[in-house]
Amino acid sequence: MVVLIAEDDTVTRRSLVRLLEGWGHQVIACEDGEKAWQAFQAKVPPILLVDWVMPGMDGLDLCRAVRLHRVGADVQIVMLTARADLSDVEAALRAGADDYLVKPVDLSQLKIRLQVATHRLQLQALLRESEERQQHIMAYLPAVVWAVDREGVISYCGGAGLKAMGLDASDLLGRHIAEAFAGCRQITAGNATALTGRQVNVDDTFQGRALMARITPMWGHLDEVVGAVGVAQDISVQRQLEAQAGHSMKMELLGQLVAGIAHDFNNLLAGMMGNLELAQLDADGETRSCLDNVMEAAQHGAKLTQQLLAYSRKRDPGMQSVDPGDLCGQVVRLLRRTLKGGIDIELDVQGNVPALWGDPEQLHQVVMNLCVNARDAIVEARRTDPAGAERRGVIRVRVGSCPAGGEAVAGVSPPYIYIEVADSGCGMDAETRARAFDPFFTTKGEGHGTGLGLATMQRLVDQHKGGVTVDSIQGRGTTFTVCLPIVGDRPAGPDEPAKRPARGQHPSTGAARAAH
Repeated sequence: MVVLIAEDDTVTRRSLVRLLEGWGHQVIACEDGEKAWQAFQAKVPPILLVDWVMPGMDGLDLCRAVRLHRVGADVQIVMLTARADLSDVEAALRAGADDYLVKPVDLSQLKIRLQVATHRLQLQALLRESEERQQHIMAYLPAVVWAVDREGVISYCGGAGLKAMGLDASDLLGRHIAEAFAGCRQITAGNATALTGRQVNVDDTFQGRALMARITPMWGHLDEVVGAVGVAQDISVQRQLEAQAGHSMKMELLGQLVAGIAHDFNNLLAGMMGNLELAQLDADGETRSCLDNVMEAAQHGAKLTQQLLAYSRKRDPGMQSVDPGDLCGQVVRLLRRTLKGGIDIELDVQGNVPALWGDPEQLHQVVMNLCVNARDAIVEARRTDPAGAERRGVIRVRVGSCPAGGEAVAGVSPPYIYIEVADSGCGMDAETRARAFDPFFTTKGEGHGTGLGLATMQRLVDQHKGGVTVDSIQGRGTTFTVCLPIVGDRPAGPDEPAKRPARGQHPSTGAARAAH
């Protein structure tokens, strides 16, 4: 151990040097306070033996200077002096001395005081290491940790959860728990319970975040409660995942129930429609007209049954090479012949869109459902806004691709194909957007919607490992974007078509064109 001696008496100084070196210490000896202060700044020895009365800087001034140093709190100072009054001892301790020896120094007492100083330094090192470890843990602990005294006043606060919740420890220290966590009634009540000696677990909310907290009483030396310690964790994401898992389970059970009902209903319709066809053969006049109406209703029921079965079915897609531009072109051409009432549909294929691997039947249904939904939104906008009845509605279908390195959308990482269907219809409010993909949810009037179109579309996209986003402004229109991952090129098999140029692209020039 390195020991710095500040002693102006030559005989005493040399005697101390020989003695300490004999005990195995490394000694730095100085004859006054100024030189001792310079030696301390250069070497920072952990133990100082300081004489009180010295020329220039005396022992008290040296103690004060050392304590103001950046590491001054980590050293041990033993004051050596002939002054033995209690007031002198108090003055030395106030100046920063840790111990006090009266001259002439008893050698056995000196040895013991050096051992005590060494032990204190070891304890300080262990404490410092423990505090640094605690600070490191608290810096990365995804929670808020606090301690309160018996009055409920916060005496400690830390944890990485503070920053995530927009809090700062300095703003919470010294405040009552009820004030610091205003609105958290369960946490406030839990602290009060912990101060009675019982541990509690509570759930609460803070600024819209779901919290789970455990609050434990702190016990003193006399087995009395002196405060409480609480740990609160933000479980908002966990609650959302639990809700999603519960929703998925509910949808799974609903799908099984729907499949059973639809299957039985389909069998009933098959027998009904078969007998209706036989009855239509011999009917005429008003009877034939009534039977035609019944058949039309039965066919509508059959279509609804097919949608129910499509929603509940979990078959693997029949994957093959699909040109997304050509597929969307087929849908646009089909709808263009059927759209009436001043509604235009446009197709824009952006550049060289690669083929993707998917089930063409399912992908055709995805695009068709979105386009039909867009048409209905435009019709609804005209119905609710008579002033816009003369304005032409537009459905825009845009097909493009995002290369590797681009931005992920709807949980789909590049490279991917995107199909965007935008309309100038009535749009949706926030509540409708949140429920747009729920099965059987519809904003259309009775008899005009089953509530399965978007739910089925999302199920089909999920089967292709894709994702869907929706952007909508009420009164201005809606845009659905379907993203489908490109999993790499596959060689065309004997039953698969070879990869073709993108829709609207000339094989030799690669120039893109838009279909209107």
